[in-house]
Amino acid sequence: MPFSLSLPLYFTSHVLSDQCPIQEFKRLRIWKGASLEGDRASGYVDYLIAERKRYLEAPMLCIIEAKKDDFEQGLAQCLVEMQACQWINHKLGREIDVLGIVTNGTTWNFYKLVRSGQVYETAAHALGDLEVVLGWLNYIFQNCEHNLVNKE
Repeated sequence: MPFSLSLPLYFTSHVLSDQCPIQEFKRLRIWKGASLEGDRASGYVDYLIAERKRYLEAPMLCIIEAKKDDFEQGLAQCLVEMQACQWINHKLGREIDVLGIVTNGTTWNFYKLVRSGQVYETAAHALGDLEVVLGWLNYIFQNCEHNLVNKE
């Protein structure tokens, strides 16, 4: 397994790789296994989505694995990483909403941290309802690309 990903994320990445809409968004890049540092905390994120560059500059989406199906711990980690992403973007002069996903490979929770600090979340979605999960992923990737267009 690449980057010592756990079996659920490894499985999910391969199941969705052919159907995942990220390939449609040419300006986005997936970063695996990155560390983030914010103004109040730092941590490790399983995946980040950022602008397609040779280096990681301003992440817009954090994807965290709910290890041992612990979605509360996954959410706590995701919120810390989302705040770090927002802080990094703020330092670069970008005031954007940051998105997050917590998944165990079969259940997907989607989050949005807005500039005011408010967090919004969706209901949990099962991989069995693949069209809904892919729809949310498409929506999230559109938001990320929209942030890139608005920075220009």
